[in-house]
Amino acid sequence: MVSVSLAMAKATRKRLLPDLRGVEVHVLGADNAGKSMSYWAALRDFWSQYFREAGANLRAYSHCGSHQIPRTAGWLAQWQEMLNNTEQKIAGPRQVWTGHEVREFVPLEKLAAVAAPHSHRTHGSPPS
Repeated sequence: MVSVSLAMAKATRKRLLPDLRGVEVHVLGADNAGKSMSYWAALRDFWSQYFREAGANLRAYSHCGSHQIPRTAGWLAQWQEMLNNTEQKIAGPRQVWTGHEVREFVPLEKLAAVAAPHSHRTHGSPPS
């Protein structure tokens, strides 16, 4: 892994630091799939130092899965719809349960014995 100080020295030497004085930066949704925590800590440290030396104000830096960005857009659209529609009383989509009405309780010990021969069973189907 490259050290933050060496990477910053190279960026400074190659004049890769723009003048970002007065700019507020928000890094949201840095995808952390498949990388170690030390990798993401080093990446955060690099960008924090990069923006600081460029004169920017790094206001937020968060690691969240790339799936959360479009999901957040959907939540915001739903929230805006709720605010604009005064007749809407529930802040969420209607949900209708379509599963089993009643299921027999099976103790964990018995469930393990029952499930083993049926390991090819699809997820969610009841024990036979």
